[in-house]
Amino acid sequence: MRGFTRSWKIAAATALAVAVAAVQVTSAVAQSIVATGESFITSRLLPGYSVADNTRIAGLRMSMKPGWKTYWRTPGETGIPPRFDWSASENIEALKVHWPRPALFESYGMRTAEYGEVVLLPIELTPVDPDRPMRLALSAELGVCREICVLEHVEQVLEIAPDAQQIGKRQIRSALRRVPKVPQNAEVTVAACDLGRSGSDQMLSAVLQFSDMPEAPVVLVEHNDGAWIKRTKQRMGDSSLDLDIYFVQSKDRPWVDRSAFRMTVLTETAAYDLHGCKTG
Repeated sequence: MRGFTRSWKIAAATALAVAVAAVQVTSAVAQSIVATGESFITSRLLPGYSVADNTRIAGLRMSMKPGWKTYWRTPGETGIPPRFDWSASENIEALKVHWPRPALFESYGMRTAEYGEVVLLPIELTPVDPDRPMRLALSAELGVCREICVLEHVEQVLEIAPDAQQIGKRQIRSALRRVPKVPQNAEVTVAACDLGRSGSDQMLSAVLQFSDMPEAPVVLVEHNDGAWIKRTKQRMGDSSLDLDIYFVQSKDRPWVDRSAFRMTVLTETAAYDLHGCKTG
């Protein structure tokens, strides 16, 4: 099923928080968006395949026209965050979107996390009643950029019967293998996190400890409870990586929730997903 697209002209837009599977992700300042009257992305929901405990792994496949890109769940220091709304879905008790590792690009000293050409997002679904069909309904706003950025609105609906044919299993499994994993054997750990200030900015100083120091790790930082990550500075040691994370706390949050920090560590050969931190 192809997406329906509309574009809006917005100047100096400020990105809003991203809601994906009831988890809020803070975003960076968005790029300017222009209207072109043309669509640059095609999307399709795939029914996927069943796994244990009545869970199903579906997929959202998005393909861009040559040279165009869209953004990871949080775009980085600039970019347009994706906004997913699954509220019109039916007979779905739990929904979780899995994000394969993005490509990193740097422009004018700012780093962005992006997907180009084709990306498939695995979607983990648990039905309320496993004997009834699930109705997967998506309304999404996606930034698609080349020399300009266009905000595309995508509507998708897919009925998935309990005995639905497996479609997209191989592609979905391939995408799952590229999703950053929680470390199982202390390959990387958050050794310390200390809150402080740097001028008008709040700052979190964190230390990541590696069992085998990679050559050039990159860390993408998010906060799932209202803080906006402005930028992150990295300093490499022999077996550790020091991070200075500059952020702005939401005005309606009187304190910073350390457990809401999320760090995605990307190396040449692996990708790790770290949640929360402790006082140093």
